[in-house]
Amino acid sequence: MLTVRINDSGLERRIVEKARTIGKSTQEFVHDVLDDALTEDSDTGLIFEKLDIKNNGYTMVFSKAEDSVLAEDAEPYSYVTDSATYTEQLRKKAWRK
Repeated sequence: MLTVRINDSGLERRIVEKARTIGKSTQEFVHDVLDDALTEDSDTGLIFEKLDIKNNGYTMVFSKAEDSVLAEDAEPYSYVTDSATYTEQLRKKAWRK
């Protein structure tokens, strides 16, 4: 047996209302939703296609406009030497927040 705690009152209200409209108990409804969402195909049950950044990435090209607010010698992301490593580090940092 598993107990699920929902701290979001809006989400709880929507779940209860949806279960009532379907004619099921809240427990049955949540069980059915989780059963549909979690398949036995993977460890978590959630399946995501993993993309290779080298095949799915692209190089950003910036053009310098004469009326640009930026300084003329400013090059955005000029400190980035390897974009694949840079984006990987950005993703790791984003998940730590």
